[in-house]
Amino acid sequence: MSALLLEVALKSSLLIAAAAVVDLMLRRRGSAASRHLVWTIAIGGVLVLPVFLVAVPRWELRVPIASAAQPIALEPSVISARPLIASAPRATAADEPAYRDHSTATAGHDELSLARIAIWMYAAGVVLMLVRLALQQRAARRLVRASTDLSGSDWAGLLRECVERLDVHARVRLVRGCDSTVPMTFGTRVPTILVPAAADTWSDERRRAVLLHELAHIGRRDCATQMGAAAACAVYWFHPGVWWAASRMRREREIACDDRVVAAGTQPGDYAGHLLELAYSCTGSRAPALAVSMARPSEIEGRLRAILDAARNRSTPPRRTRLWIAAAALAAIAIVAAARATLVPVQAQSTRGTLLDSQQPPATPDRVDNGARAIVDGESGTWQLWVSEDGTARLRLSDRDGSSYSLDESGRVEGQWHTSSGGALGTMSVTRDAGTFTLEGVFKPGPRKTAVGAGTFTFAPSSTFPAEMVGRGYARPTVLEQYLLARSDLGFTFIDELSRQGYARPDLSTLVRASEHGVTLSHLRGMGEMGYRLQQVEALITQVDHGVSPDFVRELRDAGFRNMSADDLLRTRDHGVDAGYIKDLKSQGFDVRSVDEAIRTRDHGIDVDYIRGLRQLGFRLSLEETVTARDHGVDLGYIRDLAGFGYANLPMPELIRTRDHGVDADYIGALRQLGYQTSLAALITARDHGVDPSYVRALAAQGYKGLSLEQLIRLRDHGVDPEFVERVKKTGLTTATPDDLITIRDRGPLSDRLVATFIDELNRLKNRFAR
Repeated sequence: MSALLLEVALKSSLLIAAAAVVDLMLRRRGSAASRHLVWTIAIGGVLVLPVFLVAVPRWELRVPIASAAQPIALEPSVISARPLIASAPRATAADEPAYRDHSTATAGHDELSLARIAIWMYAAGVVLMLVRLALQQRAARRLVRASTDLSGSDWAGLLRECVERLDVHARVRLVRGCDSTVPMTFGTRVPTILVPAAADTWSDERRRAVLLHELAHIGRRDCATQMGAAAACAVYWFHPGVWWAASRMRREREIACDDRVVAAGTQPGDYAGHLLELAYSCTGSRAPALAVSMARPSEIEGRLRAILDAARNRSTPPRRTRLWIAAAALAAIAIVAAARATLVPVQAQSTRGTLLDSQQPPATPDRVDNGARAIVDGESGTWQLWVSEDGTARLRLSDRDGSSYSLDESGRVEGQWHTSSGGALGTMSVTRDAGTFTLEGVFKPGPRKTAVGAGTFTFAPSSTFPAEMVGRGYARPTVLEQYLLARSDLGFTFIDELSRQGYARPDLSTLVRASEHGVTLSHLRGMGEMGYRLQQVEALITQVDHGVSPDFVRELRDAGFRNMSADDLLRTRDHGVDAGYIKDLKSQGFDVRSVDEAIRTRDHGIDVDYIRGLRQLGFRLSLEETVTARDHGVDLGYIRDLAGFGYANLPMPELIRTRDHGVDADYIGALRQLGYQTSLAALITARDHGVDPSYVRALAAQGYKGLSLEQLIRLRDHGVDPEFVERVKKTGLTTATPDDLITIRDRGPLSDRLVATFIDELNRLKNRFAR
């Protein structure tokens, strides 16, 4: 069973990797529906893979290796049992040492135990995931029961129009929820569309856009594929690749539905405006895992870029094509499931010119991510804009790999927005020394002068920037380096500010590295105004990497920490000491004056909740006493537990002593269940001598019940354990007192015959003195 699990994990990883390659090939010219088909087949493939591994006959795949050993079949059981090593000639049975059979048996037993544990862990994970799916399905049914049917309202006519427009052949139920949820669709036999309670206030255009999107889900049977993805995640709960494939399928599913809505005649700008407003108005709403929802804020960027891309392929593969592709993929999966690799040795001289010569040193990893290269190659990225009530705007750029960057506020923003029914649709530009960002998309005003916006952007490098950099003594930057510099606005103003603050002149590669690490002009100026001029750009990069910002330094100064060195700032930040922590300590009467004291206090886990809790329990300690109590494990729960057993109002030194000796709530409670209720001093003594609940129970099982703690301690000190008591009983002495057991144990290691003789002599002496 464990071998089958290992083979399923390996071959499912191969299947997901193949799907990722095909997805990458379809990224530029293929449609979202085609990519969704790829991931649907991959999810279905991992579900049927275990069946194929059991049912399909195996075939051998011979792999040549440079070795003189015999062919080695790469069965999963061999892989899981031991590593493949070059074996020496096997000794005969007469020459083989006696201990070899024992070690082999022991190893096999250990492997069997580990395999059984792995199987039980896997089964437990599957059960938990299936329970989660059942709860999600129950949540979806609860939503339907709490909703209002809209079949007799003015929504009915609009629903019929949209059904005919998308040619959906299914009986669709439309309901309205009782709260502000996100529009969603669930159900496979009778698909149900649920709209939020605020849907009655929508315009007809927004209602139509929502219904078209949800009907696209129904026409594509996305609820069924979502159910399959949930089942795959339950079966492969341990496999991150399956979870990633399910997320990719969900993303392409939403874009494919958007493509259907746009292909049906909806204006992209209007539809993008509706989608943007729905995404941000439904922030915080969550749909059940088995439902498909319309607007997830986390996916809004990529979808808006796809909607506004006029040159995008929005086609859907015909049904016959989808069936042929699925059949071919199913056959390929069956072949992979049946394959079994076998290593076949070849001569060393034949491999010297092939295998050995083909080994090249590993390529040096590039420090520039693929997302930046894609922008430079002409691909579009995405942007988001937020305007708060005080007029502060935040603009964030994201590339195709998901890496996000906030543009510095020093960039000049130029452009004009054109009003449409879906919001403001237009372009604007952000100009930098190294190039210009052109932004296209939707801008939606909100209440109280707030606004949100999103769309796509492209980058155009400056034609004069390279020559000006050469004129200043720098190397000529590439287009990629121009994009990286423009992204952080590291231009001529930044270079001049470095010179003004006395920094050593950096080379071009150092400037580019600073931009990648998030160094900005505002950070340089802010730190310089507070007296931190680090002389080297590398030190500035280190400062940014550790999260030391001008705001961080300013807050520390307000809290009383002034004249800190640059190294002290790094240490303070790394240990989690900020202005809020200093103020919390001061609010409790602790005047922390030095950096070292603040770091030491933080490292020992002293926070305001711990201090307040101690004071509520009557402890007013100094900072040093508080650190000592924390170091010894005296927390609030420990103090309350002891008080619950009647040990209240103990001074802190006694609490520390009790904790150090291992007397806790579990120990006290277990002994009280056995009938021992005594002082803390007696409990500490018993704990120190090794008298624990398991020892007391074991002796009681041998017939020694109701012993006092003093008797138990004496027995433990003399080495009287349950095994020794059982051995004594086997000699025939079943009525030995605790003192008898101690006397026998003190005589040293005796054989059973000598123990019996000693006991008889002891009984004879007792009877003699009794007369």
